[in-house]
Amino acid sequence: MSKRKITALVLAAILLVSLLAGCGRKNDVQSPAPDTGTTEQTEPAPDKTPDTKTPEEDGKDDKTLNAGEKTGADETRTPLSVEELMVPRTLELRTPAGYGEIVSAFEARRAASVSRGGGYVTNASADDMAEAEAPAASGTAGAGGAGDEEQNVDFSETNVQTEGVDEGDIVKTDGRYIYVIHELDFIIFEANGAQTRELGKLILGSNSYNDGGKSKYDWRSEYRNPMEIYIWGDMAAVVSSYNYYHDWEDDSGKWHSEYENRIDVDFIDLTDRENPAVVATMGQDGNNLTSRMKDGRLYVMSRRFVYDYDESQPRTYVPCFYDDGSSILARTDCIHIIPGYVSEEYVIISEYDMSTGERLYNESILGGGDNVYMSGDNIYVLKNGNKTDESEPYTVSVYEV
Repeated sequence: MSKRKITALVLAAILLVSLLAGCGRKNDVQSPAPDTGTTEQTEPAPDKTPDTKTPEEDGKDDKTLNAGEKTGADETRTPLSVEELMVPRTLELRTPAGYGEIVSAFEARRAASVSRGGGYVTNASADDMAEAEAPAASGTAGAGGAGDEEQNVDFSETNVQTEGVDEGDIVKTDGRYIYVIHELDFIIFEANGAQTRELGKLILGSNSYNDGGKSKYDWRSEYRNPMEIYIWGDMAAVVSSYNYYHDWEDDSGKWHSEYENRIDVDFIDLTDRENPAVVATMGQDGNNLTSRMKDGRLYVMSRRFVYDYDESQPRTYVPCFYDDGSSILARTDCIHIIPGYVSEEYVIISEYDMSTGERLYNESILGGGDNVYMSGDNIYVLKNGNKTDESEPYTVSVYEV
């Protein structure tokens, strides 16, 4: 006799952020964080229902196994129903009352699974960080514009999933100028046929690998890689990934490591195309997930996985934001926990005003996310998960020797 575990892939399309409201909106009145919030989940259209076949059923020429059907000697399988595989339509997002509640979520997660290895030495202590303050009032949504001058120029734009929602690219044009990311540089060209010429350039990236200098065995690497461009009138935003890693051995022979992964956004004034200037550099923890722009608002999404953490140092397990060099911890009322899907990964979302480079709000969702879709009104983050059920004992086959 043996036991069988049935594992199925469930696709949770979770509505996380409304583009018309969010944490830290400038005209919002700050109030104590509620204990819970409710996020409605939209049922997928029939033609987009995810494949719910179990690994045992997959690869069998799509043959359906009915209840009680024999698939081998003395083997009976009862497939899971669609209802059993679907996640609930409503998920209660929990807003932690304090950072300690986040630690409790991690402890509960790790108690239910195999503890992950690895080490983490933070670059900054908790005393170096301050909780993020709500930004000051910002005016109406959709401020800014595509430029003051009307241009009757026909030009191609970036292919997008949703009309009116722009996506980043390494090449952008407004019909008169061409904006390019080439290796570490942001370059502006004047589009003029055979007479096209370079107007201006900014070095936004970096790449270094050297001896850290702390001991004989000491390595340090740091690089900043420009990835995407957005254009809004006389402003540009360049999204870059920043990675820092330092590994060294101390005099006692003990090894240490410290690292930092974040997404940076450089906001560039293009009023003088021959002399573009960075007016603000903002950032957030994590690796790049995706970004979008709508009506002069830039939405940047990243993923941060939490490895080992120190409860006394929130920086090791709470998302951090960066404003022109200063580091700010996420407020607890801007952090939400997905019950039932609590992993050690955050999805971090920031909204920026393309006209000024100012961060308007941020949200951090503890529970992770794998894919993003943005409609004209909402951002949907999709998370893949496993639903595992244990069956009753059954006989696979009997052999006589």
